Order: sequence, then C-alpha cells, then structure tokens
Amino acid sequence: MGDYYVNDAVRKMYGIPLSQLTPEQRRILREDGKRRSKLIEERQKDVMQNNRKAFDDAEKMNRVLSSIYESCQRAILADVAATQAKVKKAGGEWSYANQSALTRSRGLFEQINNELVKLGKKENEYFRKNLTNIYTDQFLRATYTLGQTQTVKGNFNMLNPRLIEAALDYPWSGAMFSDRLWLDKDRLGRNLRIGLTQSMILGEDMDRIADRIQANIDTSRYNAMRIARTETKRVCYVSQVEAWKAQGVSEVRYMAANGGDSRSCNLCKADNGKKYKLGEEPTLPRHPNCRCWYNPVTPDTFGDNELNELTGSIRGAENYDKWKQEYEVALNPDGSYKPGWKRESWKDGGRVMYTAADGKKYTLQEYKEALKDGILSDGVKRSTAGDLIRQHIEEDKKENQMYRDGISSQIDMQMEEYKKIPSQYADKLAEIEVKKSQCDDIIAVKKSAIEELEREIEKIPDKRAAIYDKLDAKKLTEDEADSLLDELRQERRDLRARKNSVEDEMYQEHFKKEKLEEDIKRIQKEIRDKQADILNTVHKLNTQISDSLKREIDYELDIAYVGDSMDRYDNLELWRSVREAHRACPTFDMDKYKDELVEMAQRMDKEALVVQEKMAKYVEKNSYDLKNTGWYNWSKVEMDMSDNHHEKALKNGLVGSWQTKFHEEGHQIDHIFGKIDDFCDNRSKGFYSCITNMECSVGKEMGEAIEKDILSFINSAITHCNKNGDSYKPLKSLARISGDAKLATIKYLNELTSDRADTVKKCQLGILTDAIGCYTKAGLHPFAHGYWGHRASYCKSVGKNGAVSETWATFCAMRVCGSKEEIEELKRVMPETWKSMSKVYSKIATYLLTNNI
Repeated sequence: MGDYYVNDAVRKMYGIPLSQLTPEQRRILREDGKRRSKLIEERQKDVMQNNRKAFDDAEKMNRVLSSIYESCQRAILADVAATQAKVKKAGGEWSYANQSALTRSRGLFEQINNELVKLGKKENEYFRKNLTNIYTDQFLRATYTLGQTQTVKGNFNMLNPRLIEAALDYPWSGAMFSDRLWLDKDRLGRNLRIGLTQSMILGEDMDRIADRIQANIDTSRYNAMRIARTETKRVCYVSQVEAWKAQGVSEVRYMAANGGDSRSCNLCKADNGKKYKLGEEPTLPRHPNCRCWYNPVTPDTFGDNELNELTGSIRGAENYDKWKQEYEVALNPDGSYKPGWKRESWKDGGRVMYTAADGKKYTLQEYKEALKDGILSDGVKRSTAGDLIRQHIEEDKKENQMYRDGISSQIDMQMEEYKKIPSQYADKLAEIEVKKSQCDDIIAVKKSAIEELEREIEKIPDKRAAIYDKLDAKKLTEDEADSLLDELRQERRDLRARKNSVEDEMYQEHFKKEKLEEDIKRIQKEIRDKQADILNTVHKLNTQISDSLKREIDYELDIAYVGDSMDRYDNLELWRSVREAHRACPTFDMDKYKDELVEMAQRMDKEALVVQEKMAKYVEKNSYDLKNTGWYNWSKVEMDMSDNHHEKALKNGLVGSWQTKFHEEGHQIDHIFGKIDDFCDNRSKGFYSCITNMECSVGKEMGEAIEKDILSFINSAITHCNKNGDSYKPLKSLARISGDAKLATIKYLNELTSDRADTVKKCQLGILTDAIGCYTKAGLHPFAHGYWGHRASYCKSVGKNGAVSETWATFCAMRVCGSKEEIEELKRVMPETWKSMSKVYSKIATYLLTNNI
C-alpha cells in the first residue's frame, strides 16, 4: 500500500490492517488518496500562482510609475527650455551668470522642486492605492485557495482600513515606503540642481542638459521600481499571513523561488522546504528583490465546504476571478460594501444586491446594464464608460500639449542657433578673404614680372646673332666677341635665375591661397555640420511632436473602442497591447486597417483579448502582406490582408481579410500550446505536436465533438429530405457514409443556401462543410459541390486530425472576430464542437493570465 497516498484518518476508519482490505476497499482507498493528494497539489500550485499574480501587479505598478516619471521629466525639460528662451530673448547667452541675472536661478529651481513635489504626491498616492488593492486581492485569494479544501470561517474584518494602513506603514528595513520615496525625491532634486548649475557654467546645449536630467530621473525611477517590487512582496506576505491566521492555519512551509535557483541567496536556499509555526517564520522579503514565499500547511482531512456569508460556495466557483467579480463592483478595497449594496438574507438566496434611491433593486448584471445607459432608476446620472475614457484622455492630451509646447520652445531655440552660426564665422571668413585677395595681388605682380623676364630672355638669341654679325663684318675681334658672348651667357643665366626665383615666390603665394581656400571650405563645412546637427536635432524633436500627435490619434481609437461599454473600459489596457502589437508589425498596414481593428477588438470578450495580448510577440513577426497566400508555416503566419474573399462573401463591408488572419493565427495557437504539457499530453509527434492532434486527450475530445455534430447534421439532412418525399436511411456512425447520406446532405445544404446563391449563409456554414470534407477524407465532399472547404487531395491526406485542426482555426476566428449571426449559426450547426472548443479556449485564456508563451 506504500505506492500511493493514504490519509491517517481514512486508514483508522477501516479498523483492520490495510493488507486485509478487499479489492473494492483498496480501490476506494486509492481513489480517496488520489483525490486528497490532487487537492493538496492544486492548492499549493494556487498559492504559487497567487504570488506570481502579485509580482505581475508589481510590474504593472512599475509601468505606470515609469510613465509618471516620464511626465515629470517632460515637465522639467519644458521649464528649462522656457528659461533658456527667456535668456535668449533678453539678448544673453545660456550661462550661469546670465541665467541668474536675467531669469532668477531660484525661479527655475523652484519650478523643478514643484514638479518633484507633484511627482512625489502622485507616486505616493499610486503606491498606497495599489498596495491597498494588492493587500485586499492577496487576502481574498488566500481565503479562496484555502476554501478549496476546507470550510472557510471568519469575515472581512481583517480588511478594515485601519489594519490595512498599519500593514502599509510598517517600517520594513527601518523606514516606511513613503519615507524612502520622499528621501529619494530630495536626493533627485539635489542632483538636478547640481547638474543644471554645472550645465549653466559650461554653457551646455539642450541635448546635453536633457541627458543630465534623464540620467538622474532614470536613477530615481529605478529606485522607485525596486521599492515597488519589495513592498509588493512584503504586503503580499502580510495579507496572506492574516488570511491564514483567520482560517486557523498554524504552520507554513518556506518556498525558495524555483526550489532555490542560481539567483537565490544562500540564506533562502538553506531554508527551502523548512516548516515554521505561523508567527515564528522569517518575515518576507528577506532582502530587496526577494522572490521567496510561504505555503500554508493544512490538514489533509477535508470537511464539506459549507455555504457561508464570506464566500458563497467557493468550491463550486469556476475560478477566483468569477468568484470575486461581485466584490469588485459591490465592495470598497477595504472590504466594506459600497453605498446601496448589501447581501440579501440567505432565505432570499443570499445574493448581493444594489438598492437605488427609489427602492428598486438590481442584481449585479442588472446594475451593469443600467450603468451602460448612464442612468439608474433613481434618476442620478452616473459616469458612463464614454465619459470616463474621454475624461482620462483629456488629461493625457493636456499633458501631451505641455510636452509639445516644451519641445516647440526647444525647436525655436535651436533654429535661432541655426541662424546665428554663419555670423559667428563672418569675421574669420572676411579676414581670410582679405588675405586671399592679397595673395591674388602678389600673384598678379609676380606673373607680370615673370612675363617681363621671359621677354628679356627671348631677346638673348637676337643679341647673340648681332655679335656674330659684327664678328663677320670684322667690327669685332674674336677676343672681343668671346668676351661679349660670355657676358651674354651670364645675362641669360641671371635672367633665368631671377625668373625661377619669381616663379617660386608666385607658387608660394598660390600655395598660401590654396591653404586659405581650404580654410574657407573647412569653415564652410563646419558651418554646414553645425547647422546639420541642429537640423537633425530639430528633426528628432519634430519626430517627438509627431509621435505625440500620433498618440492622440490612438486616443481617438481608444474612445472608439470603449464606446459606452464599461467592460471595454475595464479592458482598455488589453486593447492597447493588441493595437501596439499590430503597429509594431512592419507588414501590417495600421493606417489602412486601424478602424477595422477597433471593430474586431470590440467583438472580443476579455478571454479573447487576453489571448490576443499574449500573442502580441508572434503577431509582430507574422507576415500580412504576402500576395496569393494564406497559411501557417510552423513558424509564423503568412497571408495577404487585402485578399478579403471571406468578407466579400459575408457582405460585411470589411476591407481586411480578418477571417483568414485569425484563422491562421488559430493554427499558430494550436502549434504553440501543443508544446505545453497542460494542453498536449502526448507530444510524441515532436515538432508537429498540436492540441488538435487526436492522439492527445484534448484533440480527441474535440474530434469526438466534431464527429457528433457532423453525424447529427447529416441525419438532420436525411430527416428533412424524408419529410419531402425521399426515403433515405439515417446513419449510425461515420464509419461508412452511404450514397443516400451524401445526396441528402448536399440537397439540404442547397436548400439552406438557396442553391448556393446565398453566399452569406454558404460562408457561415463553411466551418461545417470544411469539417465534413476533412473528417470523411473527402468521402462526403461539399467542396466539390461549390461549398467552402479544401480540395479532395488535402482532405484525404489530413483526415480527422486535419478536420480538428481546421475547425479549431476557424473556431478561433469566430471566437475572436465573429459576428453575432456567424456565432449563432456555428452554435446551431455544431453545438458540441462549440462547447468543446470553448472549454479549451477558456482554459488557454486562464493559463495566459498567469503564464507567458
């Protein structure tokens, strides 16, 4: 009996040695052990997921904190830019002396200090609000997790504001989180003042100033994010301990992250797996960025989970989020009911109800419906989702406008510098031009002298001839002629020497002139380079303005997406993630399809949005501009978004090929989750493992559902035809499809689609006709009769597995972007398939809430 888990209380219950149990008793005991062991394992996994959820909440906090710091940075840069503009306007250069004299340096520093005070207040308020929510969320999750295996006792008293405040303000590591935040703001302010003073003294440009400011802001932002992670861990630990105390847990087990991996410290590794009495355990976190957690050790004797006022029926709840849903709308973060809300008496069903001023009562769903209209029956106007999103966006627009104003000031300053650059070199260029002109004058004189010397040299032959003529005429003796010729030769040598000297002097001036021209070119290049640097900076600043304006276009998309739906308002961040994934994809034409993307997202519920958000990194790499193709090639989707043949058949007016897009991404999901054990318990196919493979339990269940629906449809077709005078025999299975069944099916399809003239109906039935063709290996092949599907060769090669794969992909398209009419038709003709695949899709969405892919 040692090969499986046995509970001691159950062992004693039999009263005889285990070796003497009957086979039936052994079976019962084994099943009981499996059940108890599974519940304990699931509960431990849930506790780990609760902690992971807290880590995710911390990262969400950090993303918002990052945006708060960015806003502060933009505001400070705008203040500095405005101050610089005042200095320039007053006729001074940006320096410490001029800045002090012309604008009062304390004025700028006071502005910066005011921005840091605003930053600190926002940061502190955001920390307190989110840590309060994390405390409440973790308390409820801890209670819910325990409620899976034991009766929950107690109430929400542990969630009263005073106790939560005390938990938040506990001075972990010697200081409250708020004190550490404000100390960091003081340090940031001091560093910014020092940095700006240095910039003024050095006369640095705006780019260097921006770099200094960003470096200091980044350091402070990192410190705040580290505090967020550490405080989240502490608040998570404190709230869980309070929940466990309330439920009678007396012992906890220390759990180092990943069993004590390479990132764990030696202290955490050493304590991994140790048990502690609750109240005597080491407090968490042990150190900044600690990832460890505790698991409650509870008895394995489980009582019935009674219905009680805290939880309703926890054990019967599908998951934590659905169990907590009513509390999110009815309760304050501290656990108290919001005005108008209370739980009815248990004899009336124990539902949480809202009572309006006129006495009318609303269930949770009725209340949400009334909110959509903006008015409850008491006549009081409530903020609609449209009001909330517009209010939120107006605040963002104001902030963006301030940001753009600051950048515009920087651009004005840069352009002023651009205009001044040529004048900064004017005197130097003029001086060089004067020197260059002097060189030209000297060169001209030298050239004239050379020409004169050349004329003198040209006379030498004539003079020599004259001497010889006189010698021939006996007017000169030979000695006199020789003497004159020697003189003439010396004269020629002297003239040539003088010419060479003058030429050397002239070339020297030419060289000087070339050097001066090079200096002019160098200076002109320096001017162009400086102007180009400024224009490049201006271009970057204009790009920032353009990006800011693009964000405002996105605001309009946000407003369009939300409409007046509170659900979509709650899912706004999910929508933004989906939108940004498509914008990041270089092959997706966002400008062309953005409005239709909004429409598709409006059709998605939260599950679909969660799946789409986690698929973002795949969407970014998919190809949506390849012509004449539409398939998933086992690494990414390749298709043509403009080939909207489905949409044309449906006559829905859409320009994009959304059906194909989400169909192929359905294949992508199939392949991705085929690598995860929770979804594919038979991965023998290696690279080709998919959840739709009927050799794994998920694929088998979906395949069986498809088979039932196909058989049901064929028999419905036979029944229908028989009512009209035919005498076809119904099928008992799809093992062999009779000729009667084939005739009846095509007749019935023809009647449903008005002999295929109704393209809308024909397209809506495409998921069924394609499944029939593949599942029967083209034994019954609607495609051959003009219906949607694959060619016979494909159907024969893929068979049942292909039927499940193609049906799943089309189901994913329907689940994400299908219209109400399409979904209703799918539910009508393939009800078992819809239920089976919806269950798998929900499991995927739930998995992705706490896991990445």
